[in-house]
Amino acid sequence: MKKIGMLTATLLAALLLVSPFAFAGNPKGVCQAGGVNRVVLADAMAKYWTWYYGGVGTQQIGRLFLVPLPTNGEQISDDPLIYQGSTSFTVRTGRTLVLPLSFFVGESYVEGPPDDPADYPTDYKASSLLLTVDGRVIADSRRTKLDCLYVDLTYFPQPIVYPEPSSYGSNAAIWMTGLGILLPPMSPGEHVIDMQVVSPLPFWGIYLGYYNTWYVTVVKP
Repeated sequence: MKKIGMLTATLLAALLLVSPFAFAGNPKGVCQAGGVNRVVLADAMAKYWTWYYGGVGTQQIGRLFLVPLPTNGEQISDDPLIYQGSTSFTVRTGRTLVLPLSFFVGESYVEGPPDDPADYPTDYKASSLLLTVDGRVIADSRRTKLDCLYVDLTYFPQPIVYPEPSSYGSNAAIWMTGLGILLPPMSPGEHVIDMQVVSPLPFWGIYLGYYNTWYVTVVKP
């Protein structure tokens, strides 16, 4: 099974809490405030997948912190196909959080041709998304477009070679497309990131979603 969304090949993979918004800056939601440069976002996501799939580099790159993904996702819906999971992590103050929301990663194989993007058409900007931090809405597809979170088809500078081939024969990630976000630094203390995202995958005739929660502890250096 291909690597889709936010989960590895072994796993195809809350909600509003009432508490003050706790970013150190940017009082508005990220999308409402204009988001970030797409080139910057794509570069951060390339670093993320290099670390995540290839085991290359560290979880912290300068001021960027690569957010871990839940590994305990459980299927909670058939149509759309939705997985729900949670995880926790600790990060120092002043770090921007690199968080993939919903992605498709094209691959090469031990045998046969690599994935052709033309065979996997999808419009991630048509996803349904609600992202909150401590109950404050950061992105809501019902209120704003998702252009500021969209990563168009992007080939990695070099294939991300897997430590070992997958069960279906893929051996490297070669391109990506999807939704991601760079969350600004949070204030010291305990925080909760909640995400509900469902994306159309017309080439498989399904909608795939993730309802994930991150429990974040922010500490001073």
